[in-house]
Amino acid sequence: MLYTLKVLKPKPSQLGRLSTQHYLLFMLAALGLYAASASIAARGYMVSPEHAVFETFYNLPHLPPFILLAITQLGSAWFLLALIIIFLVNKSRALAARLAIVGFVTYIMVELSKTLVGRPRPEFLVSDIDPREHFVTGLGFPSGHTALITVIGLMLFPYIPKRWRLLVPGVILLVGLSRIYLGVHAPLDVVGGFAVGVIVALSYYLGTNLAKHMRVAKDKRRA
Repeated sequence: MLYTLKVLKPKPSQLGRLSTQHYLLFMLAALGLYAASASIAARGYMVSPEHAVFETFYNLPHLPPFILLAITQLGSAWFLLALIIIFLVNKSRALAARLAIVGFVTYIMVELSKTLVGRPRPEFLVSDIDPREHFVTGLGFPSGHTALITVIGLMLFPYIPKRWRLLVPGVILLVGLSRIYLGVHAPLDVVGGFAVGVIVALSYYLGTNLAKHMRVAKDKRRA
């Protein structure tokens, strides 16, 4: 545990490696992915390919629900809060603040998207669906758990040792698939949640990158 906290201390030199153009390119791709998934989800039903994917993962056999319920909590607000507390205790206040800010922005974007798109959860879109996660309310698109684990993963990515970084997309994928298996989200909900998480994280990195360039330009003018 102490080793984990140690390797996750801030490493500013690893931030902002991509150029502004690259950040903008990835941002446009994420916005396009969000727009495409939202426009289809807004129809109020599952299109045939999406329905096929949903049925495939929802009907996977021999998967103990408690395992998927544990995995899905990695995208919960409680997990984010636990991370923030850990980093505060570890005196990584800057990282804790970043996580709190992007977590709040992600929550706002998810709630706004749910209101704008208005897509119900799978139990109201497909017959014979019995959600395996109870006490889940609200609309379906986008998946808040997927959005949150995506933004958490992307914010922590530069702080994780290189040999462990492949775990980030793996965990994001597992959380997304768990939402489908538990019957609380359709595949496009997960895609939309992923896009929201990417947009929020890239917005932070793009803002940081632009601020850095502005400081450099200001210092050059002073020289």
